[in-house]
Amino acid sequence: MLVLFTRLLLGTTLLVAVASAQTLTGRIIGITDGDTITLLDEHRRQHRVRLAGIDAPEKGQPFGQRSKQNLSRLVYQQDVVIEWGKVDRYGRIVGKVLTPGSEDANLGQIRAGMAWWFRKYAHEQSPEDQRAYADAEQEARAARRGLWADGDRVVPPWDWRAGLRAPDNREMPLPLQQGILSQGAEPGARGCDPAYPEVCIPSPPPDLDCGDVPFMEFLVLPPDPHRFDGDRDSIGCES
Repeated sequence: MLVLFTRLLLGTTLLVAVASAQTLTGRIIGITDGDTITLLDEHRRQHRVRLAGIDAPEKGQPFGQRSKQNLSRLVYQQDVVIEWGKVDRYGRIVGKVLTPGSEDANLGQIRAGMAWWFRKYAHEQSPEDQRAYADAEQEARAARRGLWADGDRVVPPWDWRAGLRAPDNREMPLPLQQGILSQGAEPGARGCDPAYPEVCIPSPPPDLDCGDVPFMEFLVLPPDPHRFDGDRDSIGCES
């Protein structure tokens, strides 16, 4: 019942976000990386925009430059519409970028194998976008397109930012050696505790704390063997 209530609450939050969505129009004059751009509006004001629902390789990662180039191909010097609903802590508008042909550039990055679907923020997307982004990632992965050419060795950017860049286990933090995989792993995958269906975290031992894992704000089901959900709201490791 608690999990159902949590999901209903998230659904209500999504409806509020969709209802309050705004639009911004202008020309793309800069590409920072595979998921961040600069838009110049009709009043000659510049806006930094973070593409919603995706996470692209960082500049120092394999395919970081190619992801930037692909996004440039999709939107640079194009007149676009940004559908957005929030500003992040860095002051960037977070939104979906629609090209002159009404193509979703965010989705285009995933289809090209140049970005991951950012499941952590899936609750901010419409159900239609959730399905489209998930299907596009699965298709790109199956075709070994773009960054997926490296297969399972590819390091998601959220792990990269956390410093998990080592090519082998000898340089990785101990909890990672013992089976922590990545966000978006298949529920019930081998070695993954079923209490954490949205991420892959092994069952104890050892007992892990939030500081030992590279995930935040993920679904937690009873019995929560690592006690990530201290306030018992079914969300683990909240910031």
